[in-house]
Amino acid sequence: GPSLITMAEQSWRPADMTLDGLAQFNTAWDDMTVNAYLVWDPKTKLAAVFDTGATTQPIMDFIHEHGLTLELAFLTHTHPDHIADLDKLSAAASRAVLINEREPIGGAQTFSVDRSPSWHLGGLTIEPRNTHGHSKGGTTYVITGLAQPVAVVGRSEEHTSELQSQR
Repeated sequence: GPSLITMAEQSWRPADMTLDGLAQFNTAWDDMTVNAYLVWDPKTKLAAVFDTGATTQPIMDFIHEHGLTLELAFLTHTHPDHIADLDKLSAAASRAVLINEREPIGGAQTFSVDRSPSWHLGGLTIEPRNTHGHSKGGTTYVITGLAQPVAVVGRSEEHTSELQSQR
């Protein structure tokens, strides 16, 4: 009972965490916010982006300020708030922009999770997992090689009015 009430009131939030090689970017999209993520190998400074958010500008600024090299970009799914700035992301990623073959979109190369692909970025390994429910090709990316494993999941937006009421 108490757990259901806590969920319904959205009164629990995970603790903030910091991890060298991981950054989150939160941008406004209509009455919501949407997250995008950046991971990088702290030794080689090779980086990958996950989704575009409403704009990639904060991500691109961070990459420039920290001397990172954007090699790969991954899309968790193709809902508009996660691909809003796909053209700019495609132009910036030197190797590829990648998406699950279940949700193909122009400007991104497709892959099959069933064929167990993985990508290497310096000392990082990125592996996709099908994540059913939110979209037909929803994908979670598991990154290893940082101080602890990270999973990037695309269903991360919240209604702005809810955020404001909790402040």
